[in-house]
Amino acid sequence: MANRAIDLGRLRGLEAESVGVPGQRTLRLNAHSGSGAARMWLEKEQLRALAVAIEQFLTELPEATAPEDVPAPGGGFPLNPGTELHIGRLALGYDQDSELITMMVRELTEDPDVEDEDGLSVRFQASRAQMRGLSRQARDVIASGRPLCPLCHQPMDGPTHFCPRKNGHSPLHEEEE
Repeated sequence: MANRAIDLGRLRGLEAESVGVPGQRTLRLNAHSGSGAARMWLEKEQLRALAVAIEQFLTELPEATAPEDVPAPGGGFPLNPGTELHIGRLALGYDQDSELITMMVRELTEDPDVEDEDGLSVRFQASRAQMRGLSRQARDVIASGRPLCPLCHQPMDGPTHFCPRKNGHSPLHEEEE
């Protein structure tokens, strides 16, 4: 099977979103351009790492030499994108000539330690502002989920959270003593 590489080119829209209720959410990135659209599913920790990586990447870029080119509005994300995949690997790059950030996404494979040359990949370019917006949006999506326990950093499922750092114990209230 040949490598299925899709190049969306310069994006019109890029967003992170969640589907479902906290505790049962699925997360995805939506990217669309004049060349097509891709819906890319990912895990919460992948989205968190992407937000951090984007912010770090932006701080390392040289100063922009020209005002940012804002893409023409192309409507919202289509209901049925041409491409859909589960993200296995992500990479960021920078094109100095166009001053655009390139993102390469590879499909999740059965063995994440083995690069599947036959797998699906999606590539696109976005402006600094679009990537900065994606990072902020990703952080907002993550924050809208279940709160994390300050001790064990695991999601809390209400007042009955079992925290291994507390060894399963919680303080007794006066009426319980």
